Amino acid sequence: MKKILGVSLLIALCLNNPVHAQKNKTMIGKVMAFECGDNCYLTIVDEQGQDHQALCSDTSVCDKIMNNIDDPNLAGYKRKLVKATIGQGKQFDGAGNVMGTMDAFIKIQLLK
Repeated sequence: MKKILGVSLLIALCLNNPVHAQKNKTMIGKVMAFECGDNCYLTIVDEQGQDHQALCSDTSVCDKIMNNIDDPNLAGYKRKLVKATIGQGKQFDGAGNVMGTMDAFIKIQLLK
């Protein structure tokens, strides 16, 4: 009886507290690094000096940098102030299979 009551209570709590989708966050910082392997990652340093590394998912920016991968200025983005929206992006392995999700810069806007 105690087991049934415990399970019923657990189910009731889950139904009354649905999981909500995480909202995207926005940050301002400077683009400092771009690295590619199976996925491409961008590092942005925020106004407090903290590094934020995430998947580079904004194709309008990430493709520009990728097409100029040997440019030490990262296609003009290095050390530039940007407003970046952080959401979730898919991480792929070398064969193109989805490995999971992680933080991603889904929108990047050059500020200066």
